[in-house]
Amino acid sequence: MCGDMVIKKKKGVLTLLESVISVLIILIGLVFFVSQQAKTIGKEEKAKELARLILNEIEKNQTLRDYVRDADIGNLNSSIKSLLLQLSPIYDFTFCISEIALTCIIHGLPEKKDIFADSLLISYINQTTGKLETKKIVLYIWAK
Repeated sequence: MCGDMVIKKKKGVLTLLESVISVLIILIGLVFFVSQQAKTIGKEEKAKELARLILNEIEKNQTLRDYVRDADIGNLNSSIKSLLLQLSPIYDFTFCISEIALTCIIHGLPEKKDIFADSLLISYINQTTGKLETKKIVLYIWAK
């Protein structure tokens, strides 16, 4: 009888130990998963914030607005590049300027990267026609 009690106690201890180990494995897995999600969300938020800061600068700066209006890709690219280097040099970008009704299609975006896009509409009076016109700039940004 005493031997049966010892065997039952050993089985109970083993069952308890298995349960504790299972719970620990599940907790470690959850912590790992949540930390990976937090890193992804952090990168996404940073990229979105950078895109919004750059577009806000374009919106406020008349010279940059003129580059968009005139589709001056070279000067606008240089200006955005210097602004991005000041804000966060680990990100790269590209952009397109188009009429508001057209879709921007960019070829050669990096593969296997998380790419974030934001856009801004720039309205101006066309000096030739005197009409209100609008151009769209779409900014694509990703970690290098």
